[in-house]
Amino acid sequence: MRTRIVAVAVVAAVVGSTPVFAQSSGAAAGVVGFGFLLLLLWIVFGCFTAAVANEKGFSGGMWFVGGLFFGPIALIAAAGMPDRVGQPIAQQRRDQRAAAAKADVPVSASAKAT
Repeated sequence: MRTRIVAVAVVAAVVGSTPVFAQSSGAAAGVVGFGFLLLLLWIVFGCFTAAVANEKGFSGGMWFVGGLFFGPIALIAAAGMPDRVGQPIAQQRRDQRAAAAKADVPVSASAKAT
């Protein structure tokens, strides 16, 4: 949650203090301003994607890069991923079941002969 608040604060500070958004004339200034705004929006998508993925137990850095390249699609994908936070417990239970199954394996014929 703290990451989201920081990301929004950084974007607000950059947009508010950037001279690109000052009044200027010409079509080129509008294109540059729009491109800069789009870049900032994609960085925000990367930050939110990383935060969501990190909360679910995935690599935040890798998902940040995915958010930079794919924007809202990566955010939706990260939000739809299952939580990996509780998986170590599930893995431990699977290991216990496997150990119990190995204990129930019948003794081989050569071991019975001795």
